[in-house]
Amino acid sequence: MKVIKYLPMFAVSTLLLSACSASNTNFTQSQTQAETTQQIQEKAESLSESLENAAKDLKEAPTAASTNSLEDLANYLKENKMIEGEPAGIPAQSLGAISGSKYNDVAIYEFDKDSDSYKGLLENGYVVLEGFGTKIEPTAINDKFMLICEKAENKDEIIEVFMNYK
Repeated sequence: MKVIKYLPMFAVSTLLLSACSASNTNFTQSQTQAETTQQIQEKAESLSESLENAAKDLKEAPTAASTNSLEDLANYLKENKMIEGEPAGIPAQSLGAISGSKYNDVAIYEFDKDSDSYKGLLENGYVVLEGFGTKIEPTAINDKFMLICEKAENKDEIIEVFMNYK
């Protein structure tokens, strides 16, 4: 009978302990949710800042080209304010190039990468003006394109944008 006497007290104790445990669990869940909410807010702020920086970088980055022709290179340089106006035709074939254009102090040429003149340009660092024997040294070479802009005031900027063309 002693067992029966203590049974209600045991049941009440068990219920109280369960309630305390459940209350403690609810407090822990609330605390975890609060921490999670704060972490989400911090991550959102960090992501927002990263996106703002990326957008700023994109605004300041040179405009990308869509294809890979001399005309596209010229448009790319125009969009990035390195050249302006209409091109003057220049004798590209006398340098062994496919085509060429001149914009004030900036000349650009396109070469066939399989041609002897292009291979000579890469090997020697210059092309020879046919019929005159004059050596023409490029300011920069980017893939199949050659740039001459030695007299341009913003030569370094032009070279940088030209070399970024892909």
